[in-house]
Order: sequence, then structure tokens, then C-alpha cells
Amino acid sequence: IMAELTEFMDREKLWQVDGKARYFDLPELDQRYKSFGRCYLISSNGYTTYAYRDVAARLEWARTYGIETAITITDKNQAHNFDQAFSIIRYLASQAAFAKTFGTSTVTLLQTGELIHIGYGFLSLTTGKMSTREGNILPLTALVAEATAAARDQIMRRDVGLSATELERRAGVVAVASLKWADLNRDPVTDVILDPAQITAFEGNTGTYQLYAYARLRSVLRKANATSTATPKFSELSESERQLLQRLYSFPAAVTLVSESFRLNLICEHIGALTTEVSRWYEANPILKEANDARRATMLVICALVCDQLRQGLDLLGIEVLEEL
Repeated sequence: IMAELTEFMDREKLWQVDGKARYFDLPELDQRYKSFGRCYLISSNGYTTYAYRDVAARLEWARTYGIETAITITDKNQAHNFDQAFSIIRYLASQAAFAKTFGTSTVTLLQTGELIHIGYGFLSLTTGKMSTREGNILPLTALVAEATAAARDQIMRRDVGLSATELERRAGVVAVASLKWADLNRDPVTDVILDPAQITAFEGNTGTYQLYAYARLRSVLRKANATSTATPKFSELSESERQLLQRLYSFPAAVTLVSESFRLNLICEHIGALTTEVSRWYEANPILKEANDARRATMLVICALVCDQLRQGLDLLGIEVLEEL
């Protein structure tokens, strides 16, 4: 595809030529690209650039595989490269000669499809930025092992009677949940400093806290032997419970927004707000001590609804829940 595309653009004189170098001055193509500057596709030494390979790759994906939406995930420092590459793709797709050479169906995909770059921030350790050159790295296996050790320590402080097998099972689930939450619970472009001891804490906005909030509500339902998921009686709802239900009902909108923006942190924000709100409500309303049967039943239904949504939300993030923690 690279040779074919190079021959086409040379023949049609679509790019600027300077010796072996080939480039586009993007502001001259469209004023919308005035901040994108000059983009070299072939260097003065005759080597193809990252931008050119990105252009060629998306052309190949559209022509050969019929891909409508191409999503690329890199660090945020590559944003300018993809801005340039995508602007060149849109320019080429607008040229009649391009459609004649590469096909109208390819042009349609490139014009109506989506070219998406998701830029992520850097992951650093408490010892500083990771660097293979300086030896400051932490392989994923070592990171999971460190998080597991931190989770094990946290769990042992709360439950000394666990068997070794159950302790390891819970520690493994908590470690992975904590790492995933720390990574996803942020705007993708922000940087994050990873501290295993902090991210496995039972308090604060951590993955462990989300698991704990779920397990605590599940414990209430087990003790009450509650299985009903009937609709709560409106007359029995307090103001805080109405707000809880409103938050539950807003979940589909949050999921839709994630699918449109590719920002999984929006699900984390929803779940985090839900666990904070339900924990505050739980502390103020001792469910199992409630003497009014109708009121108690309504509170248990709310518990069940919240549990269901927490499990669904965490599942979307690839996080397993624990029935006890």
C-alpha cells in the first residue's frame, strides 16, 4: 500500500516535493488545519514517517477490511501526529483522483467513518517516571504481585480468621480491581502515580472501596434473607432514597455517554458517586434494626437495586465483585 500510495501522490502532484522528501503544508490545504503546520510523510533521507504509516494503515483498513471506525490508543504526546495524519486522510478522500484509484467505497468509509485517537497520560511509580534506560521499571507481573501483597495486608487487618486459600483469592480480586480502578478512574489524558498501598485502601475513592460497598450491602441482604426485587413503595421513600433511585436511573445515560466519548472514567464517576451516596445512607439507616416491616422491605429493595447496578457497572470495567470482604 505504501508504494501504491506514494506513486499515486507523485503522479497527481498532491504533496510537496523537496529532493527525497515529501510533505504537506497543512494550513495551505484547509484553514481548519492552521495549527498543524508542516507534516513530512517521507524524510529527506527517503524514510517514511510515523504519520505516513498511519495514513497508509487507515487506507488499507478501509479498503481491505471495510473498517468504519479506527481507534488508536497511545500516549497523549502523539496527539499532534494523529491530528496531522487524520487531516491528510480527509484531504485525500476529498480528491476525485483518489476515489478513482482506491475506490468510492473506500472514500465513503474514510469520509463517513470515524478516525479516533485516544491519548493517555503517563503511568509513574512513587519512585519516579518509569524508564528502561534508568532501570526504573515495574513489570506488570511485579506490579500485580505488589498490589496483591498490599491487598493481603489490608484484608488480614480486617479478618484474621480467613483460610490461606480464601485470603489469596480475595487479595487477588482486590489487587486487580484496585489496579483497574486506578487506571480507569481518571480522565484518560491525566498522568497517574501508582502507589499499591494507597490504591488498595478500604477508604477513599479506590477499587477496594467499591468492592467493600458492594459486599457490605450483600451481607445485609443475606442476613435479611431478602430475595425480592419489587418496586419500592414511593410512600416509604425518604428524600435521600429518592436521590439514590434517581442516580440509579441515570446509569444508562452514563453508559451511552461513555460509548460516545470513549471515556470509561465516566462509569467510574457514576459508581463512585453511587457507593459514596449509598454508604452515607446505610450509615444513617440501620436496615436490619428497622421495626416497620413495610419500611424495612423498601430499604432492602433499594439495597438489591444498588447491588445489581454496582455489579453491572464494575463488570463493564472488567472488575470482579466479592460477596464478602
